[in-house]
Amino acid sequence: MAKLFPKLVSFLAVLLLCQFGYVACQPTGVFIPSRKATLPADEAKALDGLMTTLGWYTSQQFSGSPCDNNFLGITCNCTYENSTVCHVTGLSLSYNKLSSQIPKELGNLSNLEIMYLGFNELTGQLPPELGELKSLYHLFLTGNMLNGTVPSWFGLVHISYLIRDLGFNELTGQLPPQLGELKYLNHLDVGSNNLSGELPGNYANFSTWDQLRWFSVAGNRLTGQVPKFIANWNGLSYLDLSFNNLTGGIPDSMEKLNLSKMFLTGNMLNGTVPSWVTDNIEDKADLSYNNFEIPRDGPKKGEGKLNIEPNRNSIRDLTDKCRGKPKYDSLYINCGGEGTVFDRKEFEADSATSNYYSAPRKNWAYSCSGDFGSKTYDSSDYIKNVDCGVCDSAATPLYSSTRLCPLSLTYYGFCLFKGNYTVKLYFAETVYQSDEDYSNLGKRVFDVYIQGNRTLKDFNIKEMASGTNKTWSKDFSAYVGDDHLLTIHFFRAGKGTFLEPRFFNSPAALSLNGPLVSGISVTANFKVGGKKLSPSQIAGIIAGSVFASLLLSAYMWKKNNGLAAAKRFE
Repeated sequence: MAKLFPKLVSFLAVLLLCQFGYVACQPTGVFIPSRKATLPADEAKALDGLMTTLGWYTSQQFSGSPCDNNFLGITCNCTYENSTVCHVTGLSLSYNKLSSQIPKELGNLSNLEIMYLGFNELTGQLPPELGELKSLYHLFLTGNMLNGTVPSWFGLVHISYLIRDLGFNELTGQLPPQLGELKYLNHLDVGSNNLSGELPGNYANFSTWDQLRWFSVAGNRLTGQVPKFIANWNGLSYLDLSFNNLTGGIPDSMEKLNLSKMFLTGNMLNGTVPSWVTDNIEDKADLSYNNFEIPRDGPKKGEGKLNIEPNRNSIRDLTDKCRGKPKYDSLYINCGGEGTVFDRKEFEADSATSNYYSAPRKNWAYSCSGDFGSKTYDSSDYIKNVDCGVCDSAATPLYSSTRLCPLSLTYYGFCLFKGNYTVKLYFAETVYQSDEDYSNLGKRVFDVYIQGNRTLKDFNIKEMASGTNKTWSKDFSAYVGDDHLLTIHFFRAGKGTFLEPRFFNSPAALSLNGPLVSGISVTANFKVGGKKLSPSQIAGIIAGSVFASLLLSAYMWKKNNGLAAAKRFE
């Protein structure tokens, strides 16, 4: 049994990898047809159009039935009419850099149940012909560049356990009310688009059918208050309304919910955090970047399941304390590690395992948002300690520990003198590096913003450094203004691996592919002592000089008089 276990683990790992398109394989459980089984002409034409449009034809062309060719990514059921007829039931073409628009011919695949076209480079609008796919229960189009609105046909299919994934695209407009008619909607994710408006009122219907388990509209421009009807979503376990423009407070009626996770991060919510939040939320509730208050008898900020820091006021307070009183012209942080000296600079320790931390000197802080799937916000996942074997030995202390966040990581530098700075960022891919657990197949892509300006787009450490365990750094220019605040923001913009390779079936979407950084160096491009003096400073120096001269004159007069008196005495 001990010898069989590693083989079983390897088999299961490869099976999961093939299901998500990482390796080529014949899907399990699919009937392999005899040569007599054929695909209807309209379905063969649809596949031919798909492969041509997406540029996926190589030397392998369809001859007879594409189901005969075991073509990667196509699943068929060939048990129809005494195993003489095949129908396409699944398309799995994610993570293949496919470009162009989605072909309307896919509407001819009337038996299609699963469509995985996520994390490609698909553009354009969703063709209305897809509304003809009455058997489609899992539509996965996350991580493309699709635009237009969420179509009304999105709510026309009425079969069990519907899954709809359109996150990380460029969709605009309002969510269609027709979605409220989906009796069996199990999973809806339209996060990280440009959707606006309020949630339609008939989404209250989700409570009637008791099927919804996952609901995410994070990272859009939704307005209004948190709808009270959410309290009636009896089946819900994951609720994400973060990074929108929602106002008001948390409805008291939501006490009835039995959620595993609730994310309201980055809105304009206020009021008192209800005491039931920590009792009713199974894993965690993130309320940071709002203006909530916790009652005296409530949990401590950032403790256990509940995270409320930073709120908008806490960052503002730290910034206000420095107005007119700058102290620093540099900042060096060993992200995720202990204090160290590198490149003749003393890097401060950054080894906290919480999602928010303010340095003892109040000269910098970081904030991390997103979900690792851990039970609390005090998680070791925020820091990755690894042996950077091929890193330069002198730089090892800087790269052996890194800070990792699942979605968003922001560093704040406080009390910096006004002026131009050079910001140097240090990176090394030290997480996705192992052959044994297939983690080297993981892909990390994120954006970097400095002072609100995007300086790196779709940044891939492994590609820029030409491999794992290799270092890469870059200098950027930044200007610190009258608020004496520097902001460096790392954000996973929906590219790269969606799930961490070892945990494809994780219900909480365990993710280790968020932004990762090893070190931050901030150096002024000016000398603080060489700056021009203000009129008030000049006046102060002149007054001080005059006063000092008077004191010196008085002292010399007194001394001379004393010497004269002594001579007379003699």
